[in-house]
Amino acid sequence: MIKKSLIFALIILSAIVLFSLTDNNKKDALEQNVEEVSSEEISLEDPSGSKMLSQEVLTKIKAVLPEDGFATGFDDLPLLTWQEEVIAKEEEKTSIDIKYPKFNGTDDQVKQLNTYIKDYVDEALEGAESGIGSFDLYEVSLTISYTVVGVKDGVVGVEMVTADYSGGGNGNHRWPTAINWDLKSNKIMTISEMLCRQDSLQKVMSVGETQLLKDFANNSNMASELPESTINDIKDAENWDVIIVGSDELIVVFPPYRIVGGSLGTIRVVVPYSSVPEATCL
Repeated sequence: MIKKSLIFALIILSAIVLFSLTDNNKKDALEQNVEEVSSEEISLEDPSGSKMLSQEVLTKIKAVLPEDGFATGFDDLPLLTWQEEVIAKEEEKTSIDIKYPKFNGTDDQVKQLNTYIKDYVDEALEGAESGIGSFDLYEVSLTISYTVVGVKDGVVGVEMVTADYSGGGNGNHRWPTAINWDLKSNKIMTISEMLCRQDSLQKVMSVGETQLLKDFANNSNMASELPESTINDIKDAENWDVIIVGSDELIVVFPPYRIVGGSLGTIRVVVPYSSVPEATCL
């Protein structure tokens, strides 16, 4: 009886060791993928020397208070601050919760930017309100949130996220929108204007791919090995169409389902300007 118990214990111990080795091998394979994505040296370190994951950078950005704002590098408006505007409505089968920034400054400095953002909000609100009363069984809801990402050389980066629900079984739909506004010319800056050189987007993608895999390797909700479809989606330039200007970095945003399953929500990755020198034209 003792001999049988000893044999059984050895079998269990061997299984545990084998599982551990397999899991480590998978993680090693993912980390190897990180190294193979780009041969360039990627530096994403804070002063203490620890690796800066994208989420840590984004948390610092979100902690900036509206009254503190961002330095602009623009003589006519050295500091950009804002107020938070709120539109809220709660009625039977109707829920509206909208927050958006209204920037402080003279009409010449920020009026057109504020108008552009308000038009974005009004269009989304009009679309949601057109559905009120059309769905007898379901709630109509609209949520808009925002993040002022930063300012670089007079270009303001704002992320607006719209989430709505108007019936059916698919739940909420979330759309991130990049607003990159050039205070110098008082107009939207497109991605082609921001990344104006022929190889600019490829440089951003190279660094971004590497950082994405680093972020995924440190995300307990991600599988140890990414499916080939995810790798292909990350390498598809068409999926890199939401890029936001920050003070020290570009923020690339992937909507739900764009590169990974919808359960992981919106994916954001940080690409420091220092890692893509001369790629941007701000």
